[in-house]
Amino acid sequence: MSVVYSKTQKLFPRDTVGASESLGTCAWTPYRKNGTSELAELCAIEFARGIDLVVMERHGLTAIAANLEIAFMQSDLAEEAARIAYFSSIWDKGTIT
Repeated sequence: MSVVYSKTQKLFPRDTVGASESLGTCAWTPYRKNGTSELAELCAIEFARGIDLVVMERHGLTAIAANLEIAFMQSDLAEEAARIAYFSSIWDKGTIT
């Protein structure tokens, strides 16, 4: 679901308890073709600022952490927060009843 939010040029809301208390810092980056040095540089700049998760427009997210398990848990939590935010937004619009 982070891909859905990446296309809106903004981050998903962090309005669940899990996201607000446990999710690391997040940033959004504009689209660059996958595998390019431009995309890598955009992500590297955010990670150098101390950001934990980068949502890349049209790609999804990537995480950096002390170990792979923490990076996975952060990615999983971010995807869940994005999923909840998406379904909450369409519920609020009356699309789901």
